[in-house]
Amino acid sequence: MTALGTMARWTAIAVAAAAALDPRVPLPRLERPAIRIVPASSDGRTAAALSDGLRNAGFSVNAAEGEAATILVGAAGASADAGYRGTVWALDTSPSAPNVALARATAPDVRLPEQAIEIRVTVDGKGVVGQSTEVVVEDSGIPVASAKHTWTDAVERWTPSLQYLPPGAAGGRLRVRAIALERETTNDDNAADVAFPPMRGPVRTLVVEAGVTWPALFTRRALEGEPAFSVSAVERASTHIATRAGGPPAALTRATLAPYEVAVVGGPDNLAASDLEALRWFVEERGGVVVLVPDQRPSGRYVELTGVTAFEPRVLEDPARLRGAAGEVLASELLVPRATSPAARVLAATANAEPVVFSVRRGAGAVILSGALDAWRYRGRDQDGFARFWRRAIADEAAAVSPALDVTVMPAAARPGETVRVTARLRSSELPSSPDRIDVPSIAAHAVNPAARVDQPVRLWPTAEPGVYEGEWRAAAAGDYNVSVALGSWRGDAAVTIADAVTHGSTADPASLALVARASGGQVFPADRSSALVDALRAAYPARRVTRPAHPMRSAWWVVPFALLLSLEWLLRRRSGLA
Repeated sequence: MTALGTMARWTAIAVAAAAALDPRVPLPRLERPAIRIVPASSDGRTAAALSDGLRNAGFSVNAAEGEAATILVGAAGASADAGYRGTVWALDTSPSAPNVALARATAPDVRLPEQAIEIRVTVDGKGVVGQSTEVVVEDSGIPVASAKHTWTDAVERWTPSLQYLPPGAAGGRLRVRAIALERETTNDDNAADVAFPPMRGPVRTLVVEAGVTWPALFTRRALEGEPAFSVSAVERASTHIATRAGGPPAALTRATLAPYEVAVVGGPDNLAASDLEALRWFVEERGGVVVLVPDQRPSGRYVELTGVTAFEPRVLEDPARLRGAAGEVLASELLVPRATSPAARVLAATANAEPVVFSVRRGAGAVILSGALDAWRYRGRDQDGFARFWRRAIADEAAAVSPALDVTVMPAAARPGETVRVTARLRSSELPSSPDRIDVPSIAAHAVNPAARVDQPVRLWPTAEPGVYEGEWRAAAAGDYNVSVALGSWRGDAAVTIADAVTHGSTADPASLALVARASGGQVFPADRSSALVDALRAAYPARRVTRPAHPMRSAWWVVPFALLLSLEWLLRRRSGLA
């Protein structure tokens, strides 16, 4: 055999021996850190293109661990506590200007008899200065309310509120639509569906006039006769004389207050210590709302319920118009608290933003205090909203207090197969407990559609917070469902509308996307500048020379020279007559 054949044989043997020994060789190379890409469900193609660009730049994309940065691809906002690793960068895929996007539409969770529901809408305009947008609320395709706005800034947010009184007592679904402008980049984000709840019973209200006072008298008259309120009243003219209407209790105790949701108290300076203790329990544990309507500067202990220690009395020559979340009233005799809780909700304030009527959450309930002592005097003036103010203030505060078992669903209007998140929350005051543990009864939940004869169990799991359960549910078919939850002796319900054509409006939230990115040291780039994002990452994470152990013999390509060498050796042996 020739020398060439011998060399081929021993070279093949050397390759086989090296493969068996699998030597570990340290090799220097340039390397960039790992990057994780988190795409939105609708932005997979954009994320894939970005991944290719990062790999071409030398980055490792979506490695198992050790990423130095996270890239959010999408238009939706991000949460600061979402657990992203490293610096957060973002590629914003929200539509470019000009565009109008309906970002949010909500209806109240509680609907009172004969009360219009308020649909609150958030509309974002970008690059539409000088143009006008009309927002329309539609019920079964019929326009029932509208509002119009002319845009004045390049980037602007408009938050209209529209009123609508649905016919009947059942819940339903409304569509909120922003009429498309000419040359908008997209119309996919111009509509959103919102579900409104079925009508509940009237607010059970007790009016206690501890003395004959004009403010409490006319506050009571503002509520009487309204379908949204069921009023019982007692007026104590003296120690032994009282006027009653609607079956009020003889005394204020925990047992007599428990059936009510709201207690309106006039002349609160005349309350006894036992009355105050019962009202304190009513607010903090029962979850009720106490409305304090004094007619003079406070001299009793009842102000302790509000957390305010001192008031400044004012007498004006002309009545001031007090405006706030509940509307507006006129008053010339004012009680202005010198300091209120940061969590206080201002219901009516002076032109200088000094609170006069305000509410404070306390325990499970809330307390409202009116410092507009003579607002009743001006109730008949033009544009005065005394009655409307008190109806809305009390109804809103009563609706904000959760029931003993509060059941919520998100979203309340969904498509078949879409995930609906169900949360059941038992009021903390109702939790049965012992000194060393909290005992919570078993829970059962069902999604019921009587029309389709559907009764589907919903599995709820306890969370880290005692008395709170969460779960997910998907409806297979369209219809009106009721998610019913039973927890011991407590019951709670939430309505869900499932329809094929449900839309949720825009999910774009560039502001929160930018907030999370900048808080971590990253930046946000528009979707058409993905190459600039790659360049920024190159500058932020330059390639570094590192030494990594390598196993060169593990490459499958070594099979090729091994086979060629053996073939050459066999061919030479055959020519030499040795094969």
